[in-house]
Amino acid sequence: MFLKAFTAFALATNLLPAVQCYPRSTVDLGYATYTGNHLAEASQNEFLGIRFGAPPTGNLRFRAPQPPGSLGVQNATVFPPLCYGVGLPVDTPGRSEDCLFLNVYAPSTVNATEKLPVWVWVQGGAYSDNTNANYNASKLITATDNKMVFVEFGYRVGPYGFLASEDISRDGDLNPGLLDQRAVLLWVQKHIAKFGGDPDHVVIVGASAGAGSVAMHLLSYGG
Repeated sequence: MFLKAFTAFALATNLLPAVQCYPRSTVDLGYATYTGNHLAEASQNEFLGIRFGAPPTGNLRFRAPQPPGSLGVQNATVFPPLCYGVGLPVDTPGRSEDCLFLNVYAPSTVNATEKLPVWVWVQGGAYSDNTNANYNASKLITATDNKMVFVEFGYRVGPYGFLASEDISRDGDLNPGLLDQRAVLLWVQKHIAKFGGDPDHVVIVGASAGAGSVAMHLLSYGG
């Protein structure tokens, strides 16, 4: 399975914050074209709020993530909403059930023949909240001399992502939160080269529940 191509490890602590080149501020993903923010001082671009799954609402609630469909031209310039956590009111600012989005940070110019290693960040939160899904990775990439692409994402948590019952088993999908994570890994394999990343050099990094999630992916689908 494709996960054998990943070099994966888990962190139990939170993150610390004359060649042919081409810009990456606009990326055509096939199903949508996204325009991100250019970070001139850092020579980077950030793409915020790229949809990787259809809204998991209505009859898609408690089910595996579905393809996002055709979206046309989209701005990727503001952080997306985070998934609802346990105990949060439905009107909590910055939270939504429609939360299957990812962010990509990448150098704004990249050698046309170079593929950069990719860091996929799985945030923690005890499987009950999204604690760091909108981490600003610009300084992290700067520390690598702009030789890395960074991906972070939201995934369903609490009852939306990990509710277990016979009813869900009969008419739904168990552990959709983990299935959201796998959808991102598949998305990376398909699209990360368009940001200058190497789909064969992907590191999965997690903190807390994110670290546990990394272990589950290593145990699933043949490793």
